[in-house]
Amino acid sequence: MHMRIYILMAAATLLAGGSGALSYAKDGEDKVPEEKALVQTAEALVAAYNGGILKDLMALWSENGVYSSQETGERFKGRQAIEKEYAARLAQAKGSRMNLSLDSVRQITSEVASLDGTAKISKTGENPVEFTFAMILVKKDGKWLIDSLRESEPVTTASPYEQLKELEWMIGEWAQKEGDVAVKIVCSWRANKNFLSRFFTVKVKGEITHQGLQIVGWDPIHRHIRSWVFESDGTFGGAVWQRDGDRWTIKGDGVLPDGKHSTATQVITKVDADKYTWQSLSRAVEGRPLPNTELTTLTRVASNGKE
Repeated sequence: MHMRIYILMAAATLLAGGSGALSYAKDGEDKVPEEKALVQTAEALVAAYNGGILKDLMALWSENGVYSSQETGERFKGRQAIEKEYAARLAQAKGSRMNLSLDSVRQITSEVASLDGTAKISKTGENPVEFTFAMILVKKDGKWLIDSLRESEPVTTASPYEQLKELEWMIGEWAQKEGDVAVKIVCSWRANKNFLSRFFTVKVKGEITHQGLQIVGWDPIHRHIRSWVFESDGTFGGAVWQRDGDRWTIKGDGVLPDGKHSTATQVITKVDADKYTWQSLSRAVEGRPLPNTELTTLTRVASNGKE
């Protein structure tokens, strides 16, 4: 039985005495009561950790529980040893918050169950630490207790900027002019370099006929670059980016001002540091094919992107 459960514990919720927010997705029937009880144990662990309440943490453990810490690499057996480790950990972790994501909740027997997932420890001014864990629980006197908790090595998570920096060459102002038609694209970093914006303007005989804004970001769930576009005529849409060397394929779909559905594949190819080509292929509206656009070459006119 597989699911993904997000347990988010906000400081305000803890101060108010709440147990936090829990959402999950599961195929098939509703969760059986025992599964709910297992998830409640995970919620209680997060609440106790975020509240810094050692007594509540230890109340979740069996008498002979075993805790393998990713932070120290040590193995602690029995409540007394685990309590000593938790006390030191809570003292160091003041101001930090735990977030658990459960990948699976499985009842093995009537008295044994397992939880697997990812934990993230966040603290203001520091990079969050993320690691996977495997937990075995046993049922004692009608209550599910942690009998074994094994944490893995920390998971290294690249920032959105690190995922997007392969597009950093786009930063700047780009232009293309052919006859009476002039195109300008200004690309710049946004939101602490977590997103790229590409603002484009089309002029005909010096008059603006069309403008739009494209926001490019990193999708950590599907693990790819994607973008969203909003145009001055009311058109909007989204796309997924894929790289093949210096060539980027951007497959997208959108909604036109009249409500019709459109699809297209844009291809951007970097020629050198100051030049790239663009073309829109496989265009269609409501499934009706449209001709490809001509191949366009854009040239850098400025290194800084200023709209």
